[in-house]
Amino acid sequence: MARTGAPRQHRLPAGRAGVDTVSAVRVGAETGTVLVLAHPVAEASAEVDAVLERLGRFGTWTWDAAGDRVHWSPEALRIMGAPALGDPTGIHRPPYTVHPDDADAERRFIKTLTTEGRPTEVEIRIVHYGGEPTRVRLAAEGVGAPGGGTPDRVVGVIQDVTEWRRSETALEVARVQLAAQRSRADAERQLASALQQAIVPGTARNEPAHPGVEIAARYRPASAAAGVGGDWYSVFPLREDKLLLAIGDVAGHGLPAASAMADLHHGLRGMALAETRPGRLLTMLNELVDTMPEFTIASACCLLWDPRTRTLSWGNAGHPAPIRIHGGDAGLLEDHVGPMLGADSQAVYEDCELAVAAGDVLLLYTDGLVERRRVGDDETTAYLLGQAREPGANLDHYLDGILAGARSDTDDDVCVLAVRFD
Repeated sequence: MARTGAPRQHRLPAGRAGVDTVSAVRVGAETGTVLVLAHPVAEASAEVDAVLERLGRFGTWTWDAAGDRVHWSPEALRIMGAPALGDPTGIHRPPYTVHPDDADAERRFIKTLTTEGRPTEVEIRIVHYGGEPTRVRLAAEGVGAPGGGTPDRVVGVIQDVTEWRRSETALEVARVQLAAQRSRADAERQLASALQQAIVPGTARNEPAHPGVEIAARYRPASAAAGVGGDWYSVFPLREDKLLLAIGDVAGHGLPAASAMADLHHGLRGMALAETRPGRLLTMLNELVDTMPEFTIASACCLLWDPRTRTLSWGNAGHPAPIRIHGGDAGLLEDHVGPMLGADSQAVYEDCELAVAAGDVLLLYTDGLVERRRVGDDETTAYLLGQAREPGANLDHYLDGILAGARSDTDDDVCVLAVRFD
């Protein structure tokens, strides 16, 4: 520095008491005067310590046993909500008020430190007048008591853990709520599945024999991800060997759909004891949907077979049109399709009727059989008509083939019902 005139700074090796850095600068070019500055260790370390304490949300404290004096760092005082202290406090006179419920824990903490000096910690609440308690963690250990007993000095930290504990509590509450939601969801799935099984049990079902008809049915549940669906069907013998056939699909999945499905299924059976005209039954079902506590939309198709007149009458509430297989040809019964149940509370549904020949087959299905993403209904229905035109001698094999050849890709549940008229 004396040779070049450039200021220099030199950090001294560790262990030089009281001095951390020495700086030198030449202040007189002609006289060669040099100004040397020694920077105390405390200036640098105290500044760094203050930053570290603030970032870590902790403060430091020390206790000197000889004079029973506790020194608190500025950050420690801030955490405790205490003003700057003129004089050190005693170990039993901290500058904070502990929550009554935590007083015993604090006393045990202080006793362990002052009588044994071994490392220990405690978490307590500090009371602030007019405010929420601050939850702090105190940790310390004794110094200078190699044989045990009262230490010469205690070094410790105080840390504000209020936000951490709040976050932990919020996380635990969220976990409990999530577990409860999962439990409710599992219970709802089980109940929805039970309702569905009561109406459309199993994946295959042979309906009871009825004079003059052969019946087969299949149910394919939705994927686990989609949940329990609202598809259903009913085969209900009536007086005079008449037969009521119905198929429907409640929009949605889960317990609401299953509950509405059960209401429609059982409601229809009760109504059919007094009224058998399909159009009138659909009108009554629409009125029933209008009274349901939750908004419900559903499709349904009701059909009545009268063996005395060999006529089939039907009404349709927004459901995929039934397919009639006659003489090797498959066609849609798509006359007078009314709105879906729940779409118009004032809707009135009409009856349609046709004569049935021996050997005719009727195919009823829900839209899960034909729906495909990005493919129109006309295309998917045309494909199904091609599949359906050859029912063969065994309706069970017929339905198995229909399901196996289905091109639907929506993971929805499916009901399929086939009826052959003798």
